[in-house]
Amino acid sequence: MEPLTIRLHYVEADGRVVDARRELRLDQCGGIVPAIGDEFLLPLAVGESLVPIPRQLLTVKRRIFNPRDFPDYVALVCERRPVNEAEEELLP
Repeated sequence: MEPLTIRLHYVEADGRVVDARRELRLDQCGGIVPAIGDEFLLPLAVGESLVPIPRQLLTVKRRIFNPRDFPDYVALVCERRPVNEAEEELLP
């Protein structure tokens, strides 16, 4: 069995679900697949730490196992928003 890969998808304002083209490993999520309602700070991609960008907080709306018939994948459909001032302590 291959390690599980988590593929991110975003819910757009019009309700469409779009592929974020980002994959996560379980160890980037505390060893578990985030559940519906969970929030997590989107990990920086390679090289992003050098660029000052607003960090995103994701809220899981749906979990889809076996997307596109990939048995070792789970798709997380998330809403995203910038980290607000009250949550800045969550940032590195």
